[in-house]
Amino acid sequence: MEQIVLLAIFLLAGLINAIIRWRQQSREVPAPATEPPALPPRTRELPPGVRVYVPAPLPAAPVPAVRRPPVPDPRTPPRRRPVHRRLGRRADVRRAIVVMTVLGPCRALEPEPGIRTPGPAGP
Repeated sequence: MEQIVLLAIFLLAGLINAIIRWRQQSREVPAPATEPPALPPRTRELPPGVRVYVPAPLPAAPVPAVRRPPVPDPRTPPRRRPVHRRLGRRADVRRAIVVMTVLGPCRALEPEPGIRTPGPAGP
């Protein structure tokens, strides 16, 4: 019963707070929109003695030279990719080794007990 009373108090407090904020916003009178002062119309004529700055055109960007890949030296052996790149990151390889160690050899290749494998005849 006490929990329901506390819940009702919290809900009423939030509701009262929302109503008060809503009333304050509705009472505030929005400020009248003021227009910016009118700018004088642009004229093409400038007063005497005023210089107009016109930036100089930028020079054209140089065309980059075509870069060709370097010619490999025939005396050096071709580069090979490292093997570990094909297997993934080092952490992946390490995890795989741990899993193989824990699981052990493949049990599917072991003969089932009770089945005799062909071989030399014993005594």
